[in-house]
Amino acid sequence: MHTPAGKERISHTGIWLLKTEDAQPGDVDQQVRALFSGLSDDFGVWKDFADRYRGRIFVGLFLKGSNEGMGVSPQTLSAISVRGLELDLDVYSGDDDADIGAIQSRI
Repeated sequence: MHTPAGKERISHTGIWLLKTEDAQPGDVDQQVRALFSGLSDDFGVWKDFADRYRGRIFVGLFLKGSNEGMGVSPQTLSAISVRGLELDLDVYSGDDDADIGAIQSRI
């Protein structure tokens, strides 16, 4: 990379972003397979990356209500783990006020 004046610039931080298409209903297993499909299966390369960088898979999960679930298969969790990646889930609930009242009434 170079500055506008042509001087070489070396960045000491950065980010590598890959995305999959949104899925409704969500299918984390399929989306992780899609992410990994175009990448190396050489776990030595992944170990090298994991030793030098923080890697994570970010999942934004948008629920219709506060009591909706989602599972991730052992195969997907293993595929993430063997690559030294973290699974980062952000869960967004639907109708918080109505669902919280319903949950509290069952407790």
